[in-house]
Amino acid sequence: MTSNGQQPPAMDKVNLADYITADEAADISGYDVQHVRRLMRAHKIKGRKAGQVWLIERDSLREYLAKVKALGTKKYIGIPQDCE
Repeated sequence: MTSNGQQPPAMDKVNLADYITADEAADISGYDVQHVRRLMRAHKIKGRKAGQVWLIERDSLREYLAKVKALGTKKYIGIPQDCE
């Protein structure tokens, strides 16, 4: 019960084992945690924000990292030379 005596809203049933925090995703990927959050907001990786915590779908991160690895140096095509 909440402080006003009401029941809290029902939460989606989620298997938390399928999720990792943005901090854990950053450690795994080598990206900055802010970049991980940007990827999620850009829908490049799947996840959700639960209160103050960003939860990233573990499989979605794996798939994204595999795509980036497969691109190799091609991921830089289209970036202006002065930005490198």
